[in-house]
Amino acid sequence: MSDYPETPELDKLSGVKDQSQPIGEFLDWLSYEKDVRLPASIEQLLADYFDIDMDKVEAEKLAILKHVRAKQDG
Repeated sequence: MSDYPETPELDKLSGVKDQSQPIGEFLDWLSYEKDVRLPASIEQLLADYFDIDMDKVEAEKLAILKHVRAKQDG
């Protein structure tokens, strides 16, 4: 059994990358080329659309970092 932290939200994020990338590019185009203002960031809109909890994503990233540092220390 691996002691590597579980990363279900990061796995979801990775799994939707091919879908979210073109949507994000379109939203970015709307914002900069057409001056359409959105009430939330593109990242948050995509996270909401794909049901990804960005707070959990950040916690999982920190858990990975902590795990890697612990492995390096000994």
